[in-house]
Amino acid sequence: MLNRDDIPSDEDVEERNRVRVVPRTIYPGVRKVLFGMYNGKKYVMLDSLLKELVARRSTRSSSWTWSRATLHRVITNDMGFMHGSRPNYYKLVKEKQSIALQRLNYIQFICRYREQGQPIFYQDEMWATKSMIPAKVWLDEEGNSGMKVPPGTGMRSIVCHVGNGTGFVEGTELIFWRKNALQGYDYHTEMKFAVFFD
Repeated sequence: MLNRDDIPSDEDVEERNRVRVVPRTIYPGVRKVLFGMYNGKKYVMLDSLLKELVARRSTRSSSWTWSRATLHRVITNDMGFMHGSRPNYYKLVKEKQSIALQRLNYIQFICRYREQGQPIFYQDEMWATKSMIPAKVWLDEEGNSGMKVPPGTGMRSIVCHVGNGTGFVEGTELIFWRKNALQGYDYHTEMKFAVFFD
């Protein structure tokens, strides 16, 4: 018969760690499968990714046995993926390989010019329309202000200049006006190559 002293107490019982540790060497394969599915125009969900990984296990192209919970933990906690709204068109354009390559080339040129001590100048532009008013104005108790918002977009003025840390370069300013600015468009539609040579 067992004595009470022979039965282990709750403090003595070692808790089993149920979390499976996935080797980090497996991560690139998961990433490759996930992006391969995107390239194949497949809609990637956790279940479809799991199915693809299980299929790779059966063909012996992967050595890891996945469960849904382990896969979810690995791709969210360890690999940094999250399930959310996909990026819009402009974010995708910024991340295109050709755009990323242009950005990389630009940074390399700038670094080289700085090492050589060459001065670097930047060109920037801004615009204003007749309907632009301050965002905050004085209001009375009823929320009325004396300032009225002009109707329509009307005439637009565009200002360009070149400068660096020491100030603007004299004679490089470009100021021009456009009548009846296109409604719903920003000034970039009017900043054409020919404008700089007029």
